[in-house]
Amino acid sequence: MKKILIAAVGLCFFNFSVADEILYCSSELRTGFKYEKDAFAVISFRDERLAVKVNGDFESIEIDDWDFSCRKTFLDSVVMCQDIANIGRYFKFNKENGRYLSATLTGHGYLSHSSNIPGTYDTDDITAGKCVKF
Repeated sequence: MKKILIAAVGLCFFNFSVADEILYCSSELRTGFKYEKDAFAVISFRDERLAVKVNGDFESIEIDDWDFSCRKTFLDSVVMCQDIANIGRYFKFNKENGRYLSATLTGHGYLSHSSNIPGTYDTDDITAGKCVKF
C-alpha cells in the first residue's frame, strides 16, 4: 500500500511539472510610433528576444515580470494573452507554427498623448517573430 501511495504522489508531481513549458522567442519584424519633434514618427526597434513561461495549456503566461491571462481565439491553434494589469501589453501565439505577435499599446502612447505636458507619452509598438520550445 505504501508503494502505491508513493507512486501515485510521484505520478501527480510528474504531471504538474511537465504541464508548464518555456518558449524562447526572437523577433523578425519590429516597429512602432514615437513622439519626436512635435510629431509622431514610425520607428524601428532592435531585435527582441524573450522567454515566455507557459502555464498549463496557455491558461496564462509570464514574460519578464509581466503576468498575462490567455484565452483561445476562433482559430483553435491561436491563443491571445493580455497583461492582467490592463496596461496594454498583448501576446498572440500560434501553437501550430510557433509564430507570435506582441504589442504594447499604452494609454500614454498615440491614443492619449498630450503635447502640452512634456514627458507624458510612451512608444506604442508591435513585434512579429517565432518561438521554439526547449
